Amino acid sequence: MPAITMTTTTTRPIARRVTIAVPHRISGFFEIVDHKLPEQYTMTDLLSIGSRGGGPCLSEKVVTTMEIDKKKPGTISILINGLDYSAKAKTTLSVLKWMGLDAVREHAITIKHEMPLLMGAGFGSSGAGALGTAIAANVMFDLGLSLDECGKHAHCAEVENKTGLGTVGGQVRGGCTISMAPGFPFTMASILIPPELKIACATRGGLSTSQMLSDPPIRKRIIESGKKAMVSISAHFSMERFLQTAITFVNGTWLQFVEQLDLGGVKNLMCKINDDASKPTTVLGASMNQMGKSVYVIYKSSVEAEDYIEKAFVDCGFEDMKAMEFDCGGPSVNRIELLG
Repeated sequence: MPAITMTTTTTRPIARRVTIAVPHRISGFFEIVDHKLPEQYTMTDLLSIGSRGGGPCLSEKVVTTMEIDKKKPGTISILINGLDYSAKAKTTLSVLKWMGLDAVREHAITIKHEMPLLMGAGFGSSGAGALGTAIAANVMFDLGLSLDECGKHAHCAEVENKTGLGTVGGQVRGGCTISMAPGFPFTMASILIPPELKIACATRGGLSTSQMLSDPPIRKRIIESGKKAMVSISAHFSMERFLQTAITFVNGTWLQFVEQLDLGGVKNLMCKINDDASKPTTVLGASMNQMGKSVYVIYKSSVEAEDYIEKAFVDCGFEDMKAMEFDCGGPSVNRIELLG
Protein backbone atom coordinates (compact mmCIF):
# COMPACT_ATOMS: atom_id res chain seq x y z
CA MET A 1 0.00 0.00 0.00
CA PRO A 2 1.28 3.49 -0.77
CA ALA A 3 2.19 6.02 1.85
CA ILE A 4 0.66 9.11 0.29
CA THR A 5 2.46 12.15 1.61
CA MET A 6 0.83 14.80 -0.57
CA THR A 7 -1.40 17.68 0.42
CA THR A 8 -4.89 17.57 -1.03
CA THR A 9 -5.98 20.60 -2.98
CA THR A 10 -8.91 22.79 -2.03
CA THR A 11 -8.96 24.39 -5.48
CA ARG A 12 -12.45 24.66 -6.91
CA PRO A 13 -13.12 23.65 -10.51
CA ILE A 14 -13.15 26.41 -13.09
CA ALA A 15 -14.50 24.26 -15.93
CA ARG A 16 -17.51 22.02 -16.42
CA ARG A 17 -15.98 19.93 -19.18
CA VAL A 18 -12.43 19.52 -20.51
CA THR A 19 -11.39 17.38 -23.49
CA ILE A 20 -7.77 16.30 -24.07
CA ALA A 21 -6.22 14.30 -26.93
CA VAL A 22 -3.07 12.23 -26.35
CA PRO A 23 -1.43 10.16 -29.11
CA HIS A 24 -1.31 6.40 -29.08
CA ARG A 25 2.33 5.24 -28.98
CA ILE A 26 4.29 2.15 -29.93
CA SER A 27 7.40 1.00 -28.06
CA GLY A 28 9.80 -0.86 -30.32
CA PHE A 29 12.19 -2.06 -27.61
CA PHE A 30 12.88 -1.44 -23.94
CA GLU A 31 15.06 -2.33 -20.99
CA ILE A 32 13.31 -2.83 -17.64
CA VAL A 33 14.76 -0.70 -14.83
CA ASP A 34 12.83 -1.39 -11.64
CA HIS A 35 13.10 -2.54 -8.04
CA LYS A 36 10.82 -3.99 -5.40
CA LEU A 37 8.67 -1.33 -3.80
CA PRO A 38 8.63 -1.06 0.00
CA GLU A 39 5.35 -1.86 1.71
CA GLN A 40 4.76 1.84 2.39
CA TYR A 41 5.96 3.33 -0.87
CA THR A 42 5.93 6.98 -1.89
CA MET A 43 5.78 8.91 -5.14
CA THR A 44 9.58 9.13 -5.06
CA ASP A 45 9.79 5.33 -5.08
CA LEU A 46 7.48 5.11 -8.11
CA LEU A 47 9.32 7.84 -10.00
CA SER A 48 12.60 5.90 -9.77
CA ILE A 49 11.07 3.00 -11.74
CA GLY A 50 10.75 2.90 -15.50
CA SER A 51 12.53 1.75 -18.62
CA ARG A 52 15.05 2.73 -21.25
CA GLY A 53 13.94 2.49 -24.87
CA GLY A 54 11.03 3.83 -26.84
CA GLY A 55 9.32 4.42 -30.15
CA PRO A 56 6.95 6.65 -32.12
CA CYS A 57 3.67 8.39 -31.36
CA LEU A 58 0.82 7.80 -33.80
CA SER A 59 -1.74 10.08 -35.41
CA GLU A 60 -4.56 8.09 -33.78
CA LYS A 61 -5.28 9.64 -30.39
CA VAL A 62 -6.99 8.72 -27.14
CA VAL A 63 -9.54 11.43 -26.39
CA THR A 64 -10.24 11.93 -22.68
CA THR A 65 -13.14 14.06 -21.50
CA MET A 66 -13.52 15.03 -17.84
CA GLU A 67 -16.89 16.38 -16.74
CA ILE A 68 -17.96 17.68 -13.34
CA ASP A 69 -21.47 17.98 -11.91
CA LYS A 70 -21.57 20.22 -8.83
CA LYS A 71 -25.19 19.24 -8.16
CA LYS A 72 -24.36 15.57 -7.51
CA PRO A 73 -22.39 13.94 -4.66
CA GLY A 74 -18.72 13.01 -4.93
CA THR A 75 -18.61 9.92 -7.12
CA ILE A 76 -16.18 9.04 -9.89
CA SER A 77 -17.42 7.33 -13.05
CA ILE A 78 -15.03 6.10 -15.74
CA LEU A 79 -16.15 5.06 -19.20
CA ILE A 80 -13.92 3.52 -21.88
CA ASN A 81 -15.40 3.46 -25.36
CA GLY A 82 -18.83 3.86 -23.77
CA LEU A 83 -18.49 0.94 -21.32
CA ASP A 84 -18.44 1.36 -17.54
CA TYR A 85 -14.93 0.77 -16.17
CA SER A 86 -15.43 2.63 -12.89
CA ALA A 87 -14.30 -0.37 -10.82
CA LYS A 88 -11.58 -1.54 -13.23
CA ALA A 89 -9.78 1.58 -14.48
CA LYS A 90 -7.33 1.64 -11.58
CA THR A 91 -4.68 3.60 -13.47
CA THR A 92 -7.08 6.50 -14.08
CA LEU A 93 -8.10 6.47 -10.41
CA SER A 94 -4.44 6.45 -9.35
CA VAL A 95 -3.80 9.62 -11.35
CA LEU A 96 -6.45 11.48 -9.35
CA LYS A 97 -5.15 10.03 -6.10
CA TRP A 98 -1.56 11.15 -6.67
CA MET A 99 -2.76 14.60 -7.74
CA GLY A 100 -4.46 14.94 -4.35
CA LEU A 101 -7.85 15.96 -5.67
CA ASP A 102 -10.10 16.05 -2.60
CA ALA A 103 -12.65 17.91 -4.74
CA VAL A 104 -13.82 14.52 -6.01
CA ARG A 105 -15.49 14.12 -2.61
CA GLU A 106 -17.57 17.22 -3.21
CA HIS A 107 -18.67 16.85 -6.83
CA ALA A 108 -19.44 14.04 -9.24
CA ILE A 109 -16.72 13.51 -11.84
CA THR A 110 -17.11 11.52 -15.04
CA ILE A 111 -14.07 10.60 -17.10
CA LYS A 112 -14.61 9.27 -20.61
CA HIS A 113 -11.79 7.68 -22.63
CA GLU A 114 -12.34 7.12 -26.35
CA MET A 115 -9.64 4.76 -27.64
CA PRO A 116 -9.58 4.10 -31.40
CA LEU A 117 -6.91 1.36 -31.16
CA LEU A 118 -7.31 -1.87 -29.20
CA MET A 119 -6.54 -1.69 -25.48
CA GLY A 120 -3.82 -3.98 -24.18
CA ALA A 121 -2.36 -4.59 -27.64
CA GLY A 122 0.76 -2.43 -27.44
CA PHE A 123 -0.56 0.96 -28.52
CA GLY A 124 0.06 2.88 -25.28
CA SER A 125 -3.65 3.18 -24.48
CA SER A 126 -3.28 3.17 -20.69
CA GLY A 127 -0.51 5.76 -20.79
CA ALA A 128 -2.54 8.01 -23.07
CA GLY A 129 -5.58 7.70 -20.81
CA ALA A 130 -3.52 8.41 -17.70
CA LEU A 131 -1.84 11.45 -19.23
CA GLY A 132 -5.14 12.72 -20.61
CA THR A 133 -6.67 12.43 -17.14
CA ALA A 134 -3.80 14.33 -15.53
CA ILE A 135 -3.92 17.15 -18.09
CA ALA A 136 -7.72 17.39 -17.88
CA ALA A 137 -7.59 17.61 -14.07
CA ASN A 138 -4.84 20.22 -14.29
CA VAL A 139 -7.00 22.37 -16.57
CA MET A 140 -10.29 21.76 -14.77
CA PHE A 141 -8.94 22.66 -11.33
CA ASP A 142 -6.48 25.30 -12.57
CA LEU A 143 -3.58 23.58 -10.80
CA GLY A 144 -0.89 25.36 -12.80
CA LEU A 145 1.16 22.23 -13.47
CA SER A 146 3.54 21.96 -16.42
CA LEU A 147 3.00 19.26 -19.03
CA ASP A 148 5.95 17.33 -17.59
CA GLU A 149 4.40 17.51 -14.11
CA CYS A 150 1.15 16.10 -15.50
CA GLY A 151 3.27 13.35 -17.04
CA LYS A 152 4.87 12.70 -13.65
CA HIS A 153 1.51 11.84 -12.09
CA ALA A 154 0.50 9.71 -15.08
CA HIS A 155 3.82 7.82 -14.92
CA CYS A 156 3.31 7.15 -11.19
CA ALA A 157 -0.12 5.69 -11.90
CA GLU A 158 1.23 3.48 -14.69
CA VAL A 159 4.06 2.09 -12.56
CA GLU A 160 1.83 1.58 -9.53
CA ASN A 161 -0.67 -0.48 -11.53
CA LYS A 162 1.93 -2.24 -13.71
CA THR A 163 0.29 -0.98 -16.90
CA GLY A 164 3.43 0.65 -18.26
CA LEU A 165 7.02 1.64 -17.56
CA GLY A 166 8.05 4.27 -20.06
CA THR A 167 5.21 5.12 -22.40
CA VAL A 168 4.05 8.39 -20.83
CA GLY A 169 7.32 10.30 -21.28
CA GLY A 170 7.22 9.71 -25.01
CA GLN A 171 3.57 10.75 -25.19
CA VAL A 172 4.41 13.99 -23.40
CA ARG A 173 7.04 14.79 -26.04
CA GLY A 174 5.41 13.43 -29.22
CA GLY A 175 7.42 12.20 -32.21
CA CYS A 176 9.76 9.21 -31.99
CA THR A 177 11.61 9.34 -28.69
CA ILE A 178 14.00 7.13 -26.77
CA SER A 179 14.08 7.22 -22.96
CA MET A 180 17.77 7.44 -22.11
CA ALA A 181 17.14 7.08 -18.36
CA PRO A 182 14.27 5.44 -16.46
CA GLY A 183 11.49 7.14 -14.56
CA PHE A 184 11.06 10.87 -13.96
CA PRO A 185 12.32 13.47 -14.85
CA PHE A 186 11.88 12.32 -18.44
CA THR A 187 15.24 12.13 -20.20
CA MET A 188 14.49 11.72 -23.89
CA ALA A 189 16.39 11.64 -27.17
CA SER A 190 14.28 12.54 -30.21
CA ILE A 191 14.69 10.86 -33.59
CA LEU A 192 13.92 12.96 -36.66
CA ILE A 193 11.11 11.45 -38.74
CA PRO A 194 11.37 12.10 -42.51
CA PRO A 195 8.05 13.46 -43.81
CA GLU A 196 7.60 10.65 -46.34
CA LEU A 197 7.56 7.93 -43.67
CA LYS A 198 4.25 6.37 -42.64
CA ILE A 199 3.28 3.47 -40.38
CA ALA A 200 0.73 0.68 -40.78
CA CYS A 201 -0.50 -1.48 -37.89
CA ALA A 202 -2.79 -4.41 -37.22
CA THR A 203 -3.39 -6.61 -34.20
CA ARG A 204 -4.61 -10.05 -33.19
CA GLY A 205 -5.01 -9.22 -29.51
CA GLY A 206 -3.11 -8.29 -26.41
CA LEU A 207 -0.56 -9.50 -23.90
CA SER A 208 -0.82 -8.73 -20.19
CA THR A 209 1.85 -6.15 -19.39
CA SER A 210 1.88 -7.04 -15.68
CA GLN A 211 2.16 -10.78 -16.37
CA MET A 212 4.90 -10.35 -18.98
CA LEU A 213 6.97 -8.11 -16.70
CA SER A 214 6.63 -10.65 -13.88
CA ASP A 215 7.66 -13.76 -15.86
CA PRO A 216 11.34 -14.47 -14.90
CA PRO A 217 12.56 -15.94 -18.24
CA ILE A 218 10.85 -13.19 -20.24
CA ARG A 219 12.17 -10.46 -17.90
CA LYS A 220 15.70 -11.83 -18.27
CA ARG A 221 15.46 -11.77 -22.06
CA ILE A 222 14.02 -8.24 -22.09
CA ILE A 223 16.73 -6.86 -19.82
CA GLU A 224 19.56 -8.50 -21.79
CA SER A 225 18.18 -7.57 -25.22
CA GLY A 226 17.14 -4.13 -24.02
CA LYS A 227 20.69 -3.27 -22.97
CA LYS A 228 21.97 -4.27 -26.42
CA ALA A 229 19.20 -2.28 -28.10
CA MET A 230 20.17 0.87 -26.22
CA VAL A 231 23.79 0.50 -27.34
CA SER A 232 22.60 0.11 -30.93
CA ILE A 233 20.25 3.11 -31.05
CA SER A 234 22.64 5.35 -29.08
CA ALA A 235 25.26 4.86 -31.79
CA HIS A 236 22.98 6.18 -34.55
CA PHE A 237 19.63 7.91 -34.00
CA SER A 238 17.60 7.34 -37.17
CA MET A 239 14.29 5.71 -38.05
CA GLU A 240 16.08 3.02 -40.05
CA ARG A 241 18.31 2.14 -37.07
CA PHE A 242 15.30 2.28 -34.75
CA LEU A 243 13.41 -0.27 -36.84
CA GLN A 244 16.36 -2.63 -37.25
CA THR A 245 17.08 -2.41 -33.52
CA ALA A 246 13.42 -3.16 -32.76
CA ILE A 247 13.42 -6.20 -35.06
CA THR A 248 16.58 -7.57 -33.42
CA PHE A 249 15.06 -6.97 -29.97
CA VAL A 250 11.85 -8.84 -30.84
CA ASN A 251 13.78 -11.75 -32.35
CA GLY A 252 15.77 -12.05 -29.12
CA THR A 253 12.82 -11.77 -26.76
CA TRP A 254 9.22 -12.47 -27.74
CA LEU A 255 9.96 -14.75 -30.69
CA GLN A 256 11.79 -17.05 -28.26
CA PHE A 257 8.38 -17.74 -26.66
CA VAL A 258 6.19 -18.14 -29.77
CA GLU A 259 4.17 -21.15 -28.61
CA GLN A 260 3.86 -20.02 -24.99
CA LEU A 261 2.54 -16.59 -26.00
CA ASP A 262 0.68 -17.58 -29.18
CA LEU A 263 2.83 -15.35 -31.37
CA GLY A 264 2.87 -17.54 -34.47
CA GLY A 265 0.98 -14.97 -36.51
CA VAL A 266 3.36 -12.19 -35.45
CA LYS A 267 6.40 -14.26 -36.36
CA ASN A 268 4.95 -15.27 -39.73
CA LEU A 269 4.13 -11.69 -40.67
CA MET A 270 7.51 -10.32 -39.62
CA CYS A 271 9.30 -13.05 -41.58
CA LYS A 272 7.05 -12.60 -44.61
CA ILE A 273 7.95 -8.92 -44.89
CA ASN A 274 11.49 -8.78 -43.52
CA ASP A 275 12.75 -11.83 -45.45
CA ASP A 276 11.11 -10.89 -48.75
CA ALA A 277 13.89 -9.75 -51.07
CA SER A 278 11.32 -8.71 -53.68
CA LYS A 279 9.27 -6.38 -51.46
CA PRO A 280 8.97 -2.76 -52.60
CA THR A 281 12.05 -0.72 -51.73
CA THR A 282 9.71 1.73 -50.01
CA VAL A 283 8.91 -0.86 -47.30
CA LEU A 284 11.52 -0.57 -44.54
CA GLY A 285 10.42 -3.53 -42.44
CA ALA A 286 8.06 -4.94 -39.81
CA SER A 287 8.28 -5.47 -36.06
CA MET A 288 6.12 -6.22 -33.02
CA ASN A 289 4.50 -3.75 -30.63
CA GLN A 290 5.56 -3.81 -26.97
CA MET A 291 3.45 -5.48 -25.64
CA GLY A 292 0.79 -7.04 -27.81
CA LYS A 293 0.10 -9.50 -30.60
CA SER A 294 0.41 -6.56 -32.94
CA VAL A 295 2.70 -5.75 -35.85
CA TYR A 296 3.69 -2.40 -37.32
CA VAL A 297 5.34 -1.69 -40.66
CA ILE A 298 7.26 1.49 -41.43
CA TYR A 299 7.29 2.53 -45.08
CA LYS A 300 7.72 5.42 -47.47
CA SER A 301 4.33 6.62 -48.59
CA SER A 302 3.18 5.03 -51.85
CA VAL A 303 0.18 3.09 -53.14
CA GLU A 304 2.48 0.19 -54.03
CA ALA A 305 3.79 -0.05 -50.47
CA GLU A 306 0.35 0.13 -48.84
CA ASP A 307 -1.08 -2.51 -51.19
CA TYR A 308 1.85 -4.82 -50.47
CA ILE A 309 1.60 -4.33 -46.70
CA GLU A 310 -2.17 -4.82 -46.59
CA LYS A 311 -1.89 -8.09 -48.56
CA ALA A 312 0.86 -9.32 -46.21
CA PHE A 313 -1.33 -8.59 -43.18
CA VAL A 314 -4.31 -10.42 -44.69
CA ASP A 315 -2.20 -13.41 -45.79
CA CYS A 316 -1.01 -13.84 -42.19
CA GLY A 317 -4.46 -13.56 -40.62
CA PHE A 318 -4.39 -9.91 -39.56
CA GLU A 319 -7.50 -7.90 -40.33
CA ASP A 320 -8.35 -4.19 -40.22
CA MET A 321 -4.94 -2.81 -41.09
CA LYS A 322 -4.72 0.87 -40.25
CA ALA A 323 -2.35 3.19 -42.13
CA MET A 324 -1.34 6.19 -40.04
CA GLU A 325 0.89 9.23 -39.83
CA PHE A 326 3.42 9.78 -37.08
CA ASP A 327 2.39 12.35 -34.48
CA CYS A 328 5.03 14.91 -33.56
CA GLY A 329 2.86 17.30 -31.55
CA GLY A 330 2.10 15.39 -28.36
CA PRO A 331 -1.01 16.14 -26.26
CA SER A 332 -3.51 18.86 -27.10
CA VAL A 333 -6.40 20.56 -25.34
CA ASN A 334 -9.38 20.08 -27.64
CA ARG A 335 -12.09 21.85 -25.67
CA ILE A 336 -12.74 23.72 -22.41
CA GLU A 337 -16.24 24.57 -21.21
CA LEU A 338 -16.02 26.96 -18.28
CA LEU A 339 -18.47 26.92 -15.40
CA GLY A 340 -21.22 29.48 -15.81
